[in-house]
Amino acid sequence: MVKDSITKCSTNMRTCITAEERLSLTLKYLATGESYRSLSYSFRIAPSTVCSIIPEVCDSLYQALKDTYMKVPSTPEEWEEIATDFYEKWNYPNCLGAIDGKHIVVQAPSNSGSYYYNYKHTHSIVLMALVDANYRFTYVDVGSNGRVSDGGVFRQCTLQESIENELINFRGPKELPGRDKKVPFVVVGDEAFPLKEYLMKPYPQRAPILSSPDKVEKIVLCCCALHNYLRPEIQTANDAENGQDIGTGLLKVPRGGSRNSCQARQIRDEFKEYFVTTGQVPWQANVVR
Repeated sequence: MVKDSITKCSTNMRTCITAEERLSLTLKYLATGESYRSLSYSFRIAPSTVCSIIPEVCDSLYQALKDTYMKVPSTPEEWEEIATDFYEKWNYPNCLGAIDGKHIVVQAPSNSGSYYYNYKHTHSIVLMALVDANYRFTYVDVGSNGRVSDGGVFRQCTLQESIENELINFRGPKELPGRDKKVPFVVVGDEAFPLKEYLMKPYPQRAPILSSPDKVEKIVLCCCALHNYLRPEIQTANDAENGQDIGTGLLKVPRGGSRNSCQARQIRDEFKEYFVTTGQVPWQANVVR
């Protein structure tokens, strides 16, 4: 799949590192998060060479996988299929995806000041992702600096522009099951996002990767593509092993602005009425307590 793009030619001065070794090194890094120095000992490769191999192979993997496994839905039928899955698997009608942002902790670039400095007092870039009902990525945006909130990243990414300018072929408004009022198809996010007619968020509550940002971007895109590539083999309802949180270099993104339109609040209220009437499930009261 990527052998040709990651193969290097040997010279009279040195024998090249094989494509198989390059791929094995990269996959071990992605699977374990081992430091470059530790990997250099394991593979008997200089740390500086490890540093150059990993982003190069990640970029090749992403380029090979993206058209098949990272394709953004482009037709109303494809979005309708996602909405059907959300309703059947998660009891949420008219839903086209779940969106969230995560900080990818990075080594502070030279002379970057506080540009990548986030609220957790680390340096990071932000991954903004939309997933379908099967946890597959349908849209990713990587590279915004860590100072920006989820809402700020969303305002800058192409997804918001495409939705608001009707460049994405969503279905028109549709009644929720057992209800009379038509509501638009939406994506769902947490409290960090702005409430919009196409983006639902909860009601207000009453109560590092050691590499440069440009290299980290390639690593993260590769991980997203590999995730979708491997996802059909992993049919679990919970990504956490045995209910335990898995330690990663990912941090939650802080809350953004909250100026909500009246129409967006009415749409959220309609979803609320659905979930406490015809759309309620037997176990929901125990979960929300």
